Amino acid sequence: MNLSISSLVLSVAKLTLMTFLARESLIPISDNIIEVLEFVKGIISEKSFYTEENTFFIYGGSVSPDNAAEILNTKIVNGALVGGASLDSEKFVKIINSISL
Repeated sequence: MNLSISSLVLSVAKLTLMTFLARESLIPISDNIIEVLEFVKGIISEKSFYTEENTFFIYGGSVSPDNAAEILNTKIVNGALVGGASLDSEKFVKIINSISL
């Protein structure tokens, strides 16, 4: 009985294992965000923990209503760490509304 519970727990743990990579830069890199993240993805894709389905790229680096659509509507960026703009509800709502689902 303990063996089957252990197996079940291990299976659930494997299914829920996810890797989140967050990048908060000192200098905003929104001009070349795709190139930087593809470079990082190339490095980590060689690691044993990497799977396409369980790896997420979160961008943080001066996300604003002006650049959110360009950053968040790419195939490689899965989310954003919104800093100062999240303190202004109008700006934050514009960032949210810029996402194409």
